[in-house]
Amino acid sequence: MKELHYIPEVDGLSYEDLCIHLNLDLPEGFKVPKFDTFEGTGNPLAHLRAYCDQFVGVGKNEALLMRLFSRSLSRDALKWFTSQEIRQWSSWSTLAKDFVEWFAYNVEIVPDRYSLERINRKSTESYREYAYR
Repeated sequence: MKELHYIPEVDGLSYEDLCIHLNLDLPEGFKVPKFDTFEGTGNPLAHLRAYCDQFVGVGKNEALLMRLFSRSLSRDALKWFTSQEIRQWSSWSTLAKDFVEWFAYNVEIVPDRYSLERINRKSTESYREYAYR
């Protein structure tokens, strides 16, 4: 038989503490879309674009975007979201900015011609090492 352990009272577990835009009513006839989820890998900006595209026709409703955003996340991305203090996001822009900044490491930086032209061979490296770098 399992033992029951006492869990001390934890602050911040009320509905008001855990939810963004508590008093948001969904537009009449609105059906919550089935979102492709972002797991924490891939391009966060591409995820935001795809997410926002699913709200075409609803109008510019930042509260709705913010309220449903967590449904488009899973795994590491959802862990990140749930570890944040939701009151820090006063607008969709601040939430989106934090999201993109946190997962920016996923975006591969493709060098442009100018940056490639500035790469010089180091005196200590062979031509093969230089070409590979």
